[in-house]
Amino acid sequence: MTVDGHFITVDTYFLTVDGHFITVATYFSTVDTHFITVATYFLTVDGHFITVATYFLTVDRCFLTVAGCFIILSNIPYSKNNNDEIRSYYF
Repeated sequence: MTVDGHFITVDTYFLTVDGHFITVATYFSTVDTHFITVATYFLTVDGHFITVATYFLTVDRCFLTVAGCFIILSNIPYSKNNNDEIRSYYF
């Protein structure tokens, strides 16, 4: 999609692995020497790990990240995929 010579993409992803890992993410990207991404993630692994995070990223000689997270951990049995690691989140 193009708006006023700017490039805008809106994508939604749904991923399920063995019924244990669910990710729902929505991306809004704008590229015109500026870069803006807004993403919301919902992750669940065997009912032990829950993360709800919203990211606001801006790159234009400046970098801003705002994330809100809710994390519950309880002996996580990882699924065998590329999402095995727990990433750090900024508050």
